[in-house]
Amino acid sequence: MPHRGWLETKDGVKLEMELYIEPEEGGRFPGISVICHPHPMFGGDMRDSVVRTLASASWEEGFVPLLFNFRGTGKSEGTYTGGPGEVADVEAAMAYAKGHAEKGKVLLMGYSFGAKVATLWLNGGGRAAAFMGVAVPGKTDYPDYNGIPSLFISGEMDDVAPLDDGLTRTLVVDGLHVVVEGADHFFMESLSEIEEAVRGFIAITCPLDK
Repeated sequence: MPHRGWLETKDGVKLEMELYIEPEEGGRFPGISVICHPHPMFGGDMRDSVVRTLASASWEEGFVPLLFNFRGTGKSEGTYTGGPGEVADVEAAMAYAKGHAEKGKVLLMGYSFGAKVATLWLNGGGRAAAFMGVAVPGKTDYPDYNGIPSLFISGEMDDVAPLDDGLTRTLVVDGLHVVVEGADHFFMESLSEIEEAVRGFIAITCPLDK
């Protein structure tokens, strides 16, 4: 049974959230995956199909997914800020996850705008067991994640976050880059490829049994 509740950011904004299963009082999960949704100004929210695919993939590898709506989206309080406020939202989700995961084993995932905000949080010193980004927008500042295993998934035909927009030049040194043949920005016919890539990456880089 999913657990629905609220996160609270450092600036006092309450965010709608959902955990795949109800946490037991005082109990912790072996691992949690925090998943950031696409652009709220274009209809993105935590019920997006790519977000749900990332959740399913991490769940199959033993991580409990934590989904949330950025400020101003769904039932979340506040208004869209274009970056700074949403980074604070990621911080709130990661803090909650780390408080409910054994040994703080938390994955950070994002799709499109959500992936970009996740990289901003990492760039500010945030830490995760691993990072997975799908259709990361161009002009994203890809940091050296200080040894954080990273997977980037792009659609071959993506015209929103195209392959020639600096992605391959910037991240291949420190991260694994998977290109999904024939996929556009929305991956409507390619969700299974995302799930397969994510599951394989988790199994290799951060399995819960190690």
